Amino acid sequence: MTIWTVRAGSDPDRRSLAVTLRHALFYGQRVVGPSSGVVLLAGIAMVIQAKIGFGTLWIVWGLAGILIHFILGFTVLSKNGQRLAQIAESGTPDPGALDQVLRRQKTVATIYVLIMLSVVWAMVTKPT
Repeated sequence: MTIWTVRAGSDPDRRSLAVTLRHALFYGQRVVGPSSGVVLLAGIAMVIQAKIGFGTLWIVWGLAGILIHFILGFTVLSKNGQRLAQIAESGTPDPGALDQVLRRQKTVATIYVLIMLSVVWAMVTKPT
């Protein structure tokens, strides 16, 4: 979703950015958010069933990662996406404001992806 936004931001046609942002916001709210909730609940159920314990490093790492995912997704990424959509849908978008919000979105998206990759690493390698 964020990759779509960043990629669309480099397109000189701002109408395509507005359309992409609308689809990305819809996808994030209707698919990514609920899917993340299912992953969290399934992970908690597996930890309980396997009697691993919530104090294990990789479990704490995964729970912290999903918490950061929710926080970044529901706050920063969503608000930046909405702001980008407002700017792109305006009759004459301000290039400076658009570039500033796009830079912020790219930075947050990079941090977000790195955190999620570290969670995947922790879940696969189970470093304890």
